Amino acid sequence: MALSVTAGAVPCPQGKDPGHVCVPGDASFTLTVDAVQIPAAGYILADAWINYGDELGDQAANGAIKNLNDLLSVFVWPDLELATIVFGQRNESGDSRLDTVLLGGLTGQGTTISPLAPSFYTGTLYQISLTCTTANSTNVIELIQKGTAPAGTSGALYTEFGTNTQFRPAVNNVTINCLGEAEPVESVSTMIDNSVGASLSTGTDDSVEVVLDVPPFVLDEDETITIDVFLAEDVPAVVGDAGGLSRVFRFGPAGLIFSSPVTVVLSFDDSEIAGTDESSIEPIVFNSLTAAWEVATVVARDDGLAEVHIGPHTVTIELDHFSDVIICREDDCDGDGCNNESEAGPDETQGGRRDMRDSWDYYSVLGPGAMFPKDGVIDLPNDILGVILHFSPQGQPPYDANFDRGPQIGANHWERAGPDGVIDLPNDILGVILQFSHNCE
Repeated sequence: MALSVTAGAVPCPQGKDPGHVCVPGDASFTLTVDAVQIPAAGYILADAWINYGDELGDQAANGAIKNLNDLLSVFVWPDLELATIVFGQRNESGDSRLDTVLLGGLTGQGTTISPLAPSFYTGTLYQISLTCTTANSTNVIELIQKGTAPAGTSGALYTEFGTNTQFRPAVNNVTINCLGEAEPVESVSTMIDNSVGASLSTGTDDSVEVVLDVPPFVLDEDETITIDVFLAEDVPAVVGDAGGLSRVFRFGPAGLIFSSPVTVVLSFDDSEIAGTDESSIEPIVFNSLTAAWEVATVVARDDGLAEVHIGPHTVTIELDHFSDVIICREDDCDGDGCNNESEAGPDETQGGRRDMRDSWDYYSVLGPGAMFPKDGVIDLPNDILGVILHFSPQGQPPYDANFDRGPQIGANHWERAGPDGVIDLPNDILGVILQFSHNCE
């Protein structure tokens, strides 16, 4: 029996760590209890005791859990006939807090001889909606076994069909990192007279700076514009797995459209690009109209090819709308073996319809041999066979996160969570087979 998060998660600042999930502050996420390894004869009862802790419990006490949206949506198990839901109260030091929930149920009617029919269902049994704390917090959500405090006799268990024997299944914990609202390290704004235009700069306080030049008559009316500069580590939902420079630029108001492009000059010093080929530096921009990341139009760059470099390094781009901008160190932002241009394309067999900041949505594992990098081709000898050779549904060695993917988290089969610590059939072997012959070369 296993906990998983199926909706609401964003990339974590430290990357995709098994067992860790990141959710924006004050945002909701969906937690599921899944039947994984079940009794061989089937089961007639499945109980799950979830302890979601003090801080999320405070959020629940304010209504995030008590309503559970629609109570009927909690029970996903298709063979369920009689359902139970009980909220627990913790009373330590006189403090009453809603921080646990018991979910359980019995199967539908069988025959007069055997009144409860066996269920052989594997998959999601129950789901609840939780809300993250507004401030940064780390929360361990536990699926507690029968016989373990505070669940007692009502913890995670199956009752086997025919024998009424109770089985205590293996369980897991999930750590939820709630990511509070980030504060910009720099913020500038100005009112633009549409008939005159304007230039706006973040100054020279950081190693990465930006200058925005708005020509006259590109707006419908006068407008106040802003540039907020964030540390990349503070906005993981924006950065994802992209290997970029240390800053993220947010141009506002978001979605503002220009009748002709405006110019943005991004500058950075030697420390930001150490060991990087400047000619491969690639800015990407979020298109709020299509909800997708795109490769920005570069009109000029200082490649730093002179023997003695004087002044900052620069790359100049054009924007036709306002949004977030990231500067990637390479033309493959997320290092998944598929370049940004291909991932932004329309053809999934050529690596398209993917997120150029997500290193797990293109299942290229290795090139020809373990010492070679990902080659952009999902083939039989390197990728499919590589995953099969690491098949280990119990989480035992040989384990390598490079061969591992989590469950599907989007509408498309390639939209998968990062490593979940187990290389199995439904997520990994099937996951890589479904991407067989996709080619980003």
